[in-house]
Formats: sequence, structure tokens, C-alpha cells
Amino acid sequence: MKKTAGKETPTKVTTAKEATKEVPKEKPKAKAVETDEAPAPSGPRARMTKPELKFFEGLLNEKKETLIQELGYLEDNTMRLNSKEGAGDLSSHAYHLADHATETQDREQAFHMASREGKYLFYIEEALDRVRNGTFGVCKKCGKLIPKARLEAVPTAKMCIDCKTKQERAAEAASAG
Repeated sequence: MKKTAGKETPTKVTTAKEATKEVPKEKPKAKAVETDEAPAPSGPRARMTKPELKFFEGLLNEKKETLIQELGYLEDNTMRLNSKEGAGDLSSHAYHLADHATETQDREQAFHMASREGKYLFYIEEALDRVRNGTFGVCKKCGKLIPKARLEAVPTAKMCIDCKTKQERAAEAASAG
């Protein structure tokens, strides 16, 4: 016991291990990634190199051009033509009701395909924006670099495999419960 100004206070013996626990160490501050959602990146690299960004910009632009051509084909050959024009029949004779149903179904399928490709085009544009501002390839959840193999397979990816898996599991749990 230790006496100070008429009071007895117990003295505490601390080990070196306990002393280090009590003193908080300051962590070095990492540069913030330029996205609203991403925390400070961890790991050896926080961003892709310029040659890597150039490679993925080229890959995304190739996919964009292919997609625009496919959308143009869909518009020219499926969405505009009716069954008479598509078959080369320009006469005014009535055609069978089943032909009309098939034409409607074909148009509906083409519309759904064009809608899906339009969404993909939007995702490509978002990825190109991330390339331009240097945040492409950085996971929006954990801030780590997304592996190059994943980006080559899915160049519009915004999350690493671990974060995407967690997100999908959470969505499945929410829909199941």
C-alpha cells in the first residue's frame, strides 16, 4: 500500500505486456480512396499502376464497342421490323394470328436483351469513369485491390470476391428470412 496525503491507495504491479495494452498506439494514416463508400485501403498498394489502368481501359472500350454494335443490330433487325417486312412479304394480305404472336414474343425477347445490354453498357461506363479517376480495381467495401484475374473476367467488378460473397450471402439470408 502506498500512502499519499493521509490516504492509502493500493499499488498495482503491471507487467510489460499489460503496459503496452494500456497505451494506445497511433496507426499511420493511409490516403483515402476517392470514393464515398471505400474505407482507407490496406495492403501494399492502394491503386493500380498506369499501365494496368490503360490495359483495362482498352478492354472496357472493346467490350463497349461490341455491345454498341449488338444493340444496333437488335434495333435494326428486330425492334423495327414487323413479321411481313422480316419475311420479305410486303403485300397487304392478312397473316396468321400465330405469326403475330411469334413476332410479339420475338420483340419482347429482343427488348429484354436490349435492356440487359443497356444495363451492362451503363456498368462499363461507370468502370471507365473509375479508370479515368484512378479508382478502378479498388474494392468499394474493403478498399483493397481487386485481383487482376477477377477484373479480366468481370471488368465491371466493384468488389473483391470476399466482399461480393458476403454481400450475396447477406442478400440470400434477407430474402430467406
